[in-house]
Amino acid sequence: MGGGQDRTRFRGLRRPAEAQLATVLAEALSRRGLTLSETREALAHRGQSVSLATLSYWRSGQRTPEGAVSFDVLDCLDEILHLEPGTLRASVGPGRRLSPGADDYVELTDLVRTGDAAGRALAAMGLEDVEEAVAKEYVMVAVDVDRRGQETRCVVRSRIRALRDGVDRRPLVIDAGEPLREVVTLTGTRGCRTGRTHVDLQAGLLVFEMLLERPLLVGETATFEYEVGLADTSEPETEFVWHCAHRVGEVEVWVRFDPARLPATAEVFTVQADGERRATSVDMDRSTSLVSAVRHFGPGTVGAAWTWPTPSLGTPGM
Repeated sequence: MGGGQDRTRFRGLRRPAEAQLATVLAEALSRRGLTLSETREALAHRGQSVSLATLSYWRSGQRTPEGAVSFDVLDCLDEILHLEPGTLRASVGPGRRLSPGADDYVELTDLVRTGDAAGRALAAMGLEDVEEAVAKEYVMVAVDVDRRGQETRCVVRSRIRALRDGVDRRPLVIDAGEPLREVVTLTGTRGCRTGRTHVDLQAGLLVFEMLLERPLLVGETATFEYEVGLADTSEPETEFVWHCAHRVGEVEVWVRFDPARLPATAEVFTVQADGERRATSVDMDRSTSLVSAVRHFGPGTVGAAWTWPTPSLGTPGM
């Protein structure tokens, strides 16, 4: 997560994206020999505005289009990629279309302008302009995985620098992308406390206001820490990702496993906004955690992925 208006999707709060669109789109791009930047430029010439991050997520399968605006982009992509009309729409599959006019993948700075539900909540809370107020220098995300394979809690430590006088709050937007059965908790543990909240369980949207200990003067820095309580999922988790919506000086994702149940294989990775993915395998025979760290990064994704040993009699949590 990065920038001022932090927006993330926690794994386990959102169903996995369909893989079919990713396959069709990746193959079509490869066949045409187009980069994501060239594709975005071609879309812009046709009056369609979409970020590199969004195209990257569609191509990798991390997200799928879920609104009228996004489906208009798919129709335009059919033309650019020399596909039959409706090919990409059909590849999304059933049950992925939201009400007309909804577009889940706008840039953070456009949330208020486009009428996004999160943008409306931010505006109502007076948080719509905080994006321009700070520079994010550091964020460390630590997530605990128990012996059942469930991600039980996430602790975030962040350092920001004020770009103007009076910075005294930070927003956190959690967009699950589907209805939630319970409220995800957020607790300020050091340097901040939870202020106002906006909760829409049906939309899977939670907006939190984090209040700093005191207003900052321009150039001053503040370090604060908060904890997010994660909801259980039906299956053991195999990935944790943190989306940096904007440039961050340093990002670290630290996934910590119960020593009683360690992954069989694991890797740490980053995905740039243009789709470039870099991954490094980790030997879990000599480690109980995974660390993915990168400097001067964003927009993009930082994360870790793993597989569990084949279940057998006596395996914890099985």
